[in-house]
Amino acid sequence: MGVQTKVAVITGASDGLGEVLAQMLAARGYFVWLLARNEAKLQQVVADIAAKGGMGAYAVCDVTSAENVAACFEQIHAQAEKVDLVINNAGVWHSGKTALASAEDIVRTINTNLVGVIFVAQAALKLMLPQASGHIVNVISNAGVEPNGGWSIYTASKYGARGFTDSLKLEVAGSGIKVTGIYPAGISTELFVKAGVNSPPGQP
Repeated sequence: MGVQTKVAVITGASDGLGEVLAQMLAARGYFVWLLARNEAKLQQVVADIAAKGGMGAYAVCDVTSAENVAACFEQIHAQAEKVDLVINNAGVWHSGKTALASAEDIVRTINTNLVGVIFVAQAALKLMLPQASGHIVNVISNAGVEPNGGWSIYTASKYGARGFTDSLKLEVAGSGIKVTGIYPAGISTELFVKAGVNSPPGQP
């Protein structure tokens, strides 16, 4: 990896939007670090990137574990002089009435979509603050700006991620670090397939 090579870290990078972002950034010359739980898929994406002339590596990472996230970023830091971009993309989908939601689904949704975002941003900041540069991008959802009675748990996780993102922008002001939240509508990815949804909300 050359000194001038920019380094990007992407969570939820084994499929869907995360994989697409990894491919795009690799094509633009970034060295991309792919983080996700599915090692077989991560290996395939890294191989695809290499086959196209790109540069990448992966680390198996559960964003709901602070220890796991910290270890992954330590691994990245050991191999990269700096981290330029971190995309917080990992997420899970949940729909249904609050009264019918299981405790497991509630905890899983909040931990992945909110706590995981915080853990990853925290680990990123520990690398970016000393270098006085970097960009953290939190992929949230339009559910973070528009409530929906059928997605109360999911919406809560995304409103939380939005609040964290907006507050973090203020927290790092003047540090050389940028924080951005993006709020896409439903995208047809594995996220919805895993949740048993045929197509994302708002899509045909």
